[in-house]
Amino acid sequence: MARPLELRRIGIGPVHDMAWGTHLCSFFGTTQDLLDILTPYFKAGLESQEYCIWIVSGRLTRERATTALRASVPDFDRYLAEGSLDIVSASEWYLEKGRLDLRRVIRNWQRRLSRAEARGFAGMRVTGTAAWLDTKKEWDTFLEYEAALNEAMRSRRMIVLCTYSLSRPRRPTCWMLRGPISWRSPGERAPGKPWRGEIWTLPWIDMRS
Repeated sequence: MARPLELRRIGIGPVHDMAWGTHLCSFFGTTQDLLDILTPYFKAGLESQEYCIWIVSGRLTRERATTALRASVPDFDRYLAEGSLDIVSASEWYLEKGRLDLRRVIRNWQRRLSRAEARGFAGMRVTGTAAWLDTKKEWDTFLEYEAALNEAMRSRRMIVLCTYSLSRPRRPTCWMLRGPISWRSPGERAPGKPWRGEIWTLPWIDMRS
């Protein structure tokens, strides 16, 4: 019988500890909302000896992400010096010659995880924001990637949190989310629609125009 994967501290409000291999998504209204979600998420990862990688895009720059973490994480510069955290732009991470290659990106995640484990990290904690997506074709391709990533990280020592803006002018107009909700903020919302600050566990998100 396979051993159950250990639980990891997520660090976000009332979200309970979750096992390696968990794929989460969250929704935000403003860049500050996004920082309020991700800063404690990475603080928990760094303090738990995890290798962390933050993929930034849109209004959230490397500089702004670094400033937010430095203000919240004790000894942040030590973590940077030790190589415990990388902050990478979405265009650099996801695209090659302007194209998203699902297999290449997933291979890169797997390589990063292997390097992290070889260096003695407990595992890898990741986030990426879909602010760089624009056209329906880009969304369709990215959602194929999300599904492929969900399978690729199963039983691996990874935790992934994907974040989606509720204010994107060209975001898909119809959201269909499947899977258990681990936590959501209080407030009225239409059934099946995301609420700012919600955290959902996947197996899958399906966003259709």
